[in-house]
Amino acid sequence: MIVAVHHGWYLTLAAALVAIIAARERATRIGLGVLGMLLIFGVPWIIAPCLAGAVWVIWWVRSSPVKVSALRPRWRSGTILLILCCGAISGVLAAQVSLVQYRDNPIQIDTVQPSPVALWLGIVVLSLANAFGEEVLWREMLAREIRGLRAVSAALLMFVSFGLAHWYGLPAGLIGAVLSGVYSVALFWLRSKHGPFASMLAHFVTDTVLFAGMAPALLFTGWYSGT
Repeated sequence: MIVAVHHGWYLTLAAALVAIIAARERATRIGLGVLGMLLIFGVPWIIAPCLAGAVWVIWWVRSSPVKVSALRPRWRSGTILLILCCGAISGVLAAQVSLVQYRDNPIQIDTVQPSPVALWLGIVVLSLANAFGEEVLWREMLAREIRGLRAVSAALLMFVSFGLAHWYGLPAGLIGAVLSGVYSVALFWLRSKHGPFASMLAHFVTDTVLFAGMAPALLFTGWYSGT
């Protein structure tokens, strides 16, 4: 699911500042510091978490090389089907709710209609970048910071932080925050059972379906207002 490129920044930036103060690991403070600076200088969402996530991964690998083996997929028979189904269903639900919100609050803009190849390439690239950035920040960096908490407390923190960060996303508002929060907990469970690539793949599928479902309305008829 996607965070919008305007007001949602402030919620995420405030959360990042609090998290920097509370963080126990240096890699976390560096990653969140990079995220905060990128947002302050107006770097769009998707790009900012992707870059911050890359910095965190590089620092974490350098400081904890023996832990890289933990990134290997732990997939059993049927795991890929589970991942694809979860991702696709979440994407369809997010797109449907977003389209309803869009119809209630359309903003007309003039755009040049892209070619199908450019459109799908953009969808894939943005989905990959968003899935990577958000999964690293939440299901890796945050998960490692809260690994000492009880399961219920950890899930609640995942729910609240991810939901608030997506208040101005697709979908937006309270329903968007709740759906994103539930989605975050599901990805957290998926990551704990099958490894980071499982949650990242599910997130990529979700964003691809969401972008594909929203692309005609966003590109050819107007833009989503998030209000």
